[in-house]
Amino acid sequence: MVRIEEKFKLSTAEYKSFLAEFHKLVYVVGYKAKQRAYEKAVQEFLYFCEKNEIYDIREVRSLDLVNYHTYLSTRENLVVGGKLSRSYIAKHMHSLTIFFEYLFQNDVLKGPVILPSRPVGNVRNIQILSVEEISLIYDSLRSKLDKAFFSIAYGCGLRRNELAQLNVSDILLNKGILIVRSGKNEKRREVPMSNSVLKDVKKYLFEERDKKVHPQLFTPAFFVSNFGYRMTDYQLYNKLKKILKRINNTEIISKKITLHTLRHSISSHLINNGASIEYVKNFLGHEDIDTSHIYVRRRKMKNIILKQVK
Repeated sequence: MVRIEEKFKLSTAEYKSFLAEFHKLVYVVGYKAKQRAYEKAVQEFLYFCEKNEIYDIREVRSLDLVNYHTYLSTRENLVVGGKLSRSYIAKHMHSLTIFFEYLFQNDVLKGPVILPSRPVGNVRNIQILSVEEISLIYDSLRSKLDKAFFSIAYGCGLRRNELAQLNVSDILLNKGILIVRSGKNEKRREVPMSNSVLKDVKKYLFEERDKKVHPQLFTPAFFVSNFGYRMTDYQLYNKLKKILKRINNTEIISKKITLHTLRHSISSHLINNGASIEYVKNFLGHEDIDTSHIYVRRRKMKNIILKQVK
């Protein structure tokens, strides 16, 4: 097996220094599980720069990134042979976004260079609602169920099926915690509820929910329909659609909002207010910290990952 460290050995002193600093960064930020993968990707890119006689990172241009992506698309897989997969290239380029973001934040680079416009892997456009738009939707809510539903969907960032599976026993009012007992990959997590979420949850529980429960068929479900049964994930999605219909706002409507949009939105809002990537990872129940990092990239970089020297 060919070792990346040996095949792409660097000779430029500054590049070696950048790689050493990047090693510290990925360890401190919390990328320990994939630390070597990130470093190898950055090392290979810097080696590519050297081979193309770019010995100063400040001289990298958008075209160089396009050429590098083309190089990855044609490069042989050093482990199993054949070409590199699209997912590998996507992860490789993601490693570079973290590296360039580090350079950006430390004022090493002085102007923007745009990522190649061609898609890498299955890239989706993540819709995000602003805090003002969230407030506008909340103000349109009518029933206590609507408020509890929207507050938990947005304020706790629950997935669609997690909302449907939520039970009354999963709400720990005295601790201000909501328990997701079986999230993605059967992962359990505890989600803190803000004071406003807790207020809506209490009002629904004590003033509305019990009136909906079928008198002859007890249900442990938190969200109960008008017929007294647990609401399905489809019913909860339809509830969101009905809520949105009440709002006469073309911009919100154009975003094609789903329950997952609320999850994306709380993630970005947490990051905007100083939450760490590790906190957001645990809050959302992400298995991979890379997924949480998407929201940081959207806020800080807006698809600009390098600074361009004119």
